[in-house]
Amino acid sequence: MAAAGLALAPPPRAAVAVAVVAAIVALWPSKAGRWAAGAAGERATARALQGIEREGYEVLHDVGLAGRSWNLDHVLLGPAGIVIVESKQWRRPVRVARRHPRIVDERVGWQVAAVAKLLGGRTDVHGFLCVHGAAVRRRWWTGARWAAVGDGRHLRRWLRRLPEVPENGQMARGVFEARR
Repeated sequence: MAAAGLALAPPPRAAVAVAVVAAIVALWPSKAGRWAAGAAGERATARALQGIEREGYEVLHDVGLAGRSWNLDHVLLGPAGIVIVESKQWRRPVRVARRHPRIVDERVGWQVAAVAKLLGGRTDVHGFLCVHGAAVRRRWWTGARWAAVGDGRHLRRWLRRLPEVPENGQMARGVFEARR
């Protein structure tokens, strides 16, 4: 308790800075937490893809490309060519307002471009953003219902709508390195 007539001094700037940093560290998800959430999303996508082999696809999980440090979460080789599936475990809803949403290009488009370049255009390469844990809200009248983003059920419906190509994805299998 402060003595009468004595005013309490404001906390020093260093103490305030330490308190702010401590609060940010406590509230910000850790790298391990983000990795665990990502792994949970990849497992959920793998479950959604179970049985897709009956539709002519071969599924590769956690796939590397020669000379690249990053991985492809899931690669489907089959009637529509090659499909790269990026898994995300998110909390906030995803809003899709058009058939080719920017979020797909941002999250999986660069992977599609890298694989297409590596293959030199020998087969079609598609990308899909598979979101778990968050609602995907669509504007149906804009063509967004066919956008390459959604949960595992939407992924299966989307795959069935892809046109078959003469040179299916099986011929490109040697390009991928399975890590698991």
